[in-house]
Amino acid sequence: MPEMRIILAYIICASILYGANVCAKRAAPAPVNKVEMNSVVYSAPPFVTSENQNGGYVEARDKNSNELLWRLKVYKTEYNNKLERDVQDIFITSIKLEGGVILVTDEKGRVFAVNLKTRGVVRNK
Repeated sequence: MPEMRIILAYIICASILYGANVCAKRAAPAPVNKVEMNSVVYSAPPFVTSENQNGGYVEARDKNSNELLWRLKVYKTEYNNKLERDVQDIFITSIKLEGGVILVTDEKGRVFAVNLKTRGVVRNK
């Protein structure tokens, strides 16, 4: 019987440790539809390896060559070093064109307007 208690204790500890690790991770963000205007494709890539945060970027690429024309940080994510970084990421959930503006919505429900001529960003709500 003592061996059974040790095995049971091991299983309980392993489950708790495994569960704590799994809970800290988040699922990958859902893909965001691209929008197009004047042979330029606008997208919101969730991961940009050359930047210091995940999410929050809009890219413009040439429709024919896929050449990156520009990349813009729409918002900054403030990270708390005491928490796991991935659970703090804030991703873009949708982009849509309205005239010469891209409306960007993030996971917090915030809406930003990106002026395509000036690349200026204004937070709507």
